[in-house]
Amino acid sequence: MATYLLGVDVGTSVIKSIVFDLLGNERAVIARENALLHPGPAWVEQDMAAVWQAVAETVREAVAAAGCPPDEIAAIGVTGQGDGTWLVDAAGQPVRNAIIWMDGRTGAMVRDAHDRGLSEALFAITGTALNTSNQALHLRWLEANEPAALATARAALRAKDWVFLNLTGVVSTDESDASHTYFSPDRRAYDDRALDLLGIAHLRHLLPDARPATANVAPLRAEIARALALAPETPVVAGPFDVAAADLGAGVL
Repeated sequence: MATYLLGVDVGTSVIKSIVFDLLGNERAVIARENALLHPGPAWVEQDMAAVWQAVAETVREAVAAAGCPPDEIAAIGVTGQGDGTWLVDAAGQPVRNAIIWMDGRTGAMVRDAHDRGLSEALFAITGTALNTSNQALHLRWLEANEPAALATARAALRAKDWVFLNLTGVVSTDESDASHTYFSPDRRAYDDRALDLLGIAHLRHLLPDARPATANVAPLRAEIARALALAPETPVVAGPFDVAAADLGAGVL
Protein backbone atom coordinates (compact mmCIF):
# COMPACT_ATOMS: atom_id res chain seq x y z
CA MET A 1 0.00 0.00 0.00
CA ALA A 2 1.33 3.46 -0.99
CA THR A 3 1.81 5.50 2.17
CA TYR A 4 4.17 8.33 1.15
CA LEU A 5 4.28 11.39 -1.09
CA LEU A 6 7.41 12.92 -2.62
CA GLY A 7 7.57 16.67 -3.24
CA VAL A 8 10.18 18.51 -5.34
CA ASP A 9 10.51 22.30 -5.17
CA VAL A 10 12.81 24.04 -7.66
CA GLY A 11 13.24 27.28 -5.74
CA THR A 12 15.24 30.26 -6.90
CA SER A 13 18.00 29.79 -4.33
CA VAL A 14 17.35 26.27 -2.97
CA ILE A 15 16.17 22.99 -4.50
CA LYS A 16 14.37 20.71 -2.04
CA SER A 17 13.01 17.17 -2.09
CA ILE A 18 10.69 16.20 0.77
CA VAL A 19 9.03 12.92 1.71
CA PHE A 20 5.69 13.16 3.54
CA ASP A 21 3.41 10.52 4.94
CA LEU A 22 -0.26 10.64 3.93
CA LEU A 23 -1.10 12.67 7.04
CA GLY A 24 1.23 15.45 5.89
CA ASN A 25 4.03 14.72 8.34
CA GLU A 26 7.51 15.41 7.03
CA ARG A 27 9.61 12.25 7.03
CA ALA A 28 12.77 13.56 5.32
CA VAL A 29 13.99 16.68 3.54
CA ILE A 30 17.17 17.20 1.53
CA ALA A 31 18.20 20.55 0.03
CA ARG A 32 20.84 21.86 -2.38
CA GLU A 33 21.81 25.41 -3.26
CA ASN A 34 20.52 26.55 -6.67
CA ALA A 35 23.34 28.73 -7.98
CA LEU A 36 22.55 32.07 -9.61
CA LEU A 37 24.67 33.05 -12.62
CA HIS A 38 25.26 36.67 -13.68
CA PRO A 39 26.81 36.63 -17.17
CA GLY A 40 25.78 40.22 -17.94
CA PRO A 41 24.53 43.41 -16.27
CA ALA A 42 21.22 42.71 -14.50
CA TRP A 43 21.21 39.19 -15.98
CA VAL A 44 20.27 36.24 -13.77
CA GLU A 45 20.48 32.74 -15.20
CA GLN A 46 20.66 29.14 -14.01
CA ASP A 47 22.38 26.08 -15.45
CA MET A 48 19.55 23.75 -16.46
CA ALA A 49 21.68 20.61 -16.31
CA ALA A 50 22.89 21.54 -12.82
CA VAL A 51 19.30 22.10 -11.70
CA TRP A 52 18.26 18.64 -12.86
CA GLN A 53 21.34 17.07 -11.24
CA ALA A 54 20.46 18.71 -7.92
CA VAL A 55 16.88 17.47 -8.20
CA ALA A 56 18.07 13.91 -8.86
CA GLU A 57 20.50 14.00 -5.94
CA THR A 58 17.98 15.38 -3.46
CA VAL A 59 15.30 12.90 -4.53
CA ARG A 60 17.60 9.90 -4.05
CA GLU A 61 18.83 11.15 -0.69
CA ALA A 62 15.39 12.11 0.63
CA VAL A 63 13.88 8.73 -0.23
CA ALA A 64 16.84 6.94 1.38
CA ALA A 65 16.66 9.13 4.50
CA ALA A 66 12.93 8.48 4.86
CA GLY A 67 13.52 4.76 4.62
CA CYS A 68 10.45 4.20 2.47
CA PRO A 69 10.36 1.46 -0.18
CA PRO A 70 10.00 2.94 -3.68
CA ASP A 71 6.69 1.22 -4.33
CA GLU A 72 5.20 2.90 -1.27
CA ILE A 73 5.48 6.39 -2.83
CA ALA A 74 1.99 7.16 -4.13
CA ALA A 75 2.92 10.18 -6.27
CA ILE A 76 5.54 12.83 -6.98
CA GLY A 77 4.60 16.52 -6.97
CA VAL A 78 6.79 19.11 -8.70
CA THR A 79 6.62 22.87 -8.22
CA GLY A 80 9.07 25.72 -8.63
CA GLN A 81 9.89 29.35 -9.17
CA GLY A 82 7.50 31.30 -11.39
CA ASP A 83 8.02 32.78 -14.84
CA GLY A 84 11.27 32.56 -16.78
CA THR A 85 12.54 30.99 -19.98
CA TRP A 86 13.90 27.44 -19.96
CA LEU A 87 14.51 26.56 -23.62
CA VAL A 88 14.82 22.95 -24.80
CA ASP A 89 15.55 21.53 -28.25
CA ALA A 90 13.78 18.75 -30.12
CA ALA A 91 15.64 16.14 -28.03
CA GLY A 92 14.51 17.78 -24.78
CA GLN A 93 17.98 19.12 -24.02
CA PRO A 94 18.82 22.67 -22.86
CA VAL A 95 19.53 25.19 -25.60
CA ARG A 96 21.21 27.67 -23.22
CA ASN A 97 21.12 28.59 -19.56
CA ALA A 98 17.67 29.40 -18.21
CA ILE A 99 16.74 33.07 -17.97
CA ILE A 100 14.99 33.17 -14.60
CA TRP A 101 12.32 35.50 -13.22
CA MET A 102 14.89 37.70 -11.43
CA ASP A 103 16.58 38.66 -14.71
CA GLY A 104 16.39 42.35 -15.61
CA ARG A 105 17.70 42.49 -19.17
CA THR A 106 14.29 43.43 -20.58
CA GLY A 107 13.89 46.50 -18.36
CA ALA A 108 13.88 48.98 -21.26
CA MET A 109 11.31 46.86 -23.11
CA VAL A 110 9.04 46.86 -20.07
CA ARG A 111 9.28 50.65 -19.68
CA ASP A 112 8.44 51.10 -23.36
CA ALA A 113 5.46 48.75 -23.01
CA HIS A 114 4.11 50.77 -20.07
CA ASP A 115 4.67 54.07 -21.90
CA ARG A 116 2.78 52.86 -24.99
CA GLY A 117 -0.15 51.41 -23.06
CA LEU A 118 0.77 47.86 -24.08
CA SER A 119 1.00 46.64 -20.51
CA GLU A 120 -2.50 47.95 -19.74
CA ALA A 121 -3.92 46.24 -22.83
CA LEU A 122 -2.30 42.95 -21.85
CA PHE A 123 -3.60 43.24 -18.30
CA ALA A 124 -7.13 43.41 -19.67
CA ILE A 125 -6.57 40.01 -21.32
CA THR A 126 -4.34 38.12 -18.90
CA GLY A 127 -4.78 39.88 -15.55
CA THR A 128 -0.99 40.33 -15.35
CA ALA A 129 0.95 43.50 -16.12
CA LEU A 130 4.23 43.20 -18.00
CA ASN A 131 7.42 43.00 -15.96
CA THR A 132 10.96 41.80 -16.51
CA SER A 133 10.15 38.23 -15.45
CA ASN A 134 7.72 37.70 -18.36
CA GLN A 135 8.75 34.95 -20.76
CA ALA A 136 7.33 36.83 -23.76
CA LEU A 137 9.88 39.63 -23.45
CA HIS A 138 12.68 37.12 -22.87
CA LEU A 139 11.74 35.54 -26.20
CA ARG A 140 11.79 38.92 -27.94
CA TRP A 141 15.20 39.66 -26.42
CA LEU A 142 16.53 36.29 -27.57
CA GLU A 143 15.18 36.84 -31.07
CA ALA A 144 17.04 40.15 -31.27
CA ASN A 145 20.26 39.07 -29.55
CA GLU A 146 20.58 35.26 -29.79
CA PRO A 147 18.58 34.23 -32.87
CA ALA A 148 20.53 30.97 -33.28
CA ALA A 149 19.51 29.81 -29.80
CA LEU A 150 15.88 30.62 -30.45
CA ALA A 151 15.98 28.86 -33.84
CA THR A 152 17.24 25.70 -32.12
CA ALA A 153 14.51 25.76 -29.46
CA ARG A 154 11.41 23.59 -29.70
CA ALA A 155 9.76 24.59 -26.40
CA ALA A 156 9.92 27.46 -23.91
CA LEU A 157 9.37 25.99 -20.45
CA ARG A 158 9.49 27.14 -16.81
CA ALA A 159 11.57 25.64 -14.01
CA LYS A 160 9.11 22.98 -12.88
CA ASP A 161 8.27 22.12 -16.50
CA TRP A 162 11.95 21.32 -17.08
CA VAL A 163 11.99 18.89 -14.15
CA PHE A 164 8.65 17.39 -15.23
CA LEU A 165 10.09 16.80 -18.71
CA ASN A 166 13.10 14.99 -17.25
CA LEU A 167 10.93 12.81 -15.03
CA THR A 168 8.23 11.95 -17.58
CA GLY A 169 9.41 12.85 -21.08
CA VAL A 170 6.34 15.10 -21.46
CA VAL A 171 6.55 18.72 -22.67
CA SER A 172 3.78 20.68 -20.93
CA THR A 173 2.99 23.45 -18.48
CA ASP A 174 0.10 24.22 -16.14
CA GLU A 175 -2.43 27.01 -16.36
CA SER A 176 -0.98 28.99 -13.43
CA ASP A 177 2.39 29.43 -15.15
CA ALA A 178 0.82 29.95 -18.58
CA SER A 179 -1.43 32.70 -17.20
CA HIS A 180 1.50 34.92 -16.31
CA THR A 181 2.07 36.13 -19.87
CA TYR A 182 -0.15 34.74 -22.60
CA PHE A 183 -3.10 33.03 -20.99
CA SER A 184 -6.68 34.24 -20.72
CA PRO A 185 -8.08 33.15 -17.33
CA ASP A 186 -11.60 33.61 -18.70
CA ARG A 187 -11.01 31.38 -21.72
CA ARG A 188 -8.52 29.12 -19.89
CA ALA A 189 -6.41 29.04 -23.05
CA TYR A 190 -3.58 30.87 -24.73
CA ASP A 191 -4.97 34.09 -26.18
CA ASP A 192 -3.90 35.07 -29.69
CA ARG A 193 -4.64 38.72 -28.87
CA ALA A 194 -1.88 38.69 -26.26
CA LEU A 195 0.58 37.04 -28.63
CA ASP A 196 -0.20 39.65 -31.30
CA LEU A 197 0.21 42.55 -28.86
CA LEU A 198 3.53 41.15 -27.72
CA GLY A 199 4.75 40.65 -31.28
CA ILE A 200 5.48 36.95 -30.83
CA ALA A 201 2.60 35.25 -32.66
CA HIS A 202 5.22 33.62 -34.91
CA LEU A 203 6.73 31.94 -31.83
CA ARG A 204 3.46 30.29 -30.80
CA HIS A 205 4.97 26.87 -31.60
CA LEU A 206 7.32 27.24 -28.61
CA LEU A 207 4.50 27.38 -26.06
CA PRO A 208 3.85 23.99 -24.45
CA ASP A 209 0.42 22.50 -23.95
CA ALA A 210 -1.15 24.28 -20.95
CA ARG A 211 -3.15 21.96 -18.71
CA PRO A 212 -5.14 22.38 -15.51
CA ALA A 213 -2.86 21.48 -12.59
CA THR A 214 -4.98 18.43 -11.83
CA ALA A 215 -4.48 17.16 -15.39
CA ASN A 216 -0.78 17.94 -15.76
CA VAL A 217 0.11 14.37 -14.81
CA ALA A 218 2.29 11.68 -16.43
CA PRO A 219 4.01 8.45 -15.31
CA LEU A 220 7.64 8.36 -14.18
CA ARG A 221 9.87 7.03 -16.96
CA ALA A 222 11.39 3.60 -16.29
CA GLU A 223 15.00 4.67 -16.88
CA ILE A 224 14.63 7.67 -14.59
CA ALA A 225 12.94 5.51 -11.95
CA ARG A 226 15.96 3.20 -11.97
CA ALA A 227 18.38 6.13 -11.67
CA LEU A 228 16.42 7.65 -8.76
CA ALA A 229 15.65 4.34 -7.00
CA LEU A 230 11.91 4.91 -7.47
CA ALA A 231 9.15 2.74 -8.89
CA PRO A 232 8.43 3.13 -12.63
CA GLU A 233 5.02 4.48 -13.59
CA THR A 234 4.74 6.45 -10.33
CA PRO A 235 2.37 9.37 -11.12
CA VAL A 236 4.12 12.74 -11.45
CA VAL A 237 2.11 15.97 -11.25
CA ALA A 238 3.48 19.47 -11.93
CA GLY A 239 2.00 22.79 -10.83
CA PRO A 240 0.76 25.22 -9.80
CA PHE A 241 3.62 27.53 -8.82
CA ASP A 242 4.01 28.85 -5.30
CA VAL A 243 1.57 31.79 -5.07
CA ALA A 244 -1.28 29.93 -6.75
CA ALA A 245 -0.56 26.82 -4.66
CA ALA A 246 -0.64 28.87 -1.44
CA ASP A 247 -3.98 30.41 -2.42
CA LEU A 248 -5.40 26.98 -3.22
CA GLY A 249 -4.21 25.59 0.11
CA ALA A 250 -5.77 28.53 1.94
CA GLY A 251 -9.12 27.93 0.25
CA VAL A 252 -9.09 31.13 -1.81
CA LEU A 253 -9.49 29.46 -5.22
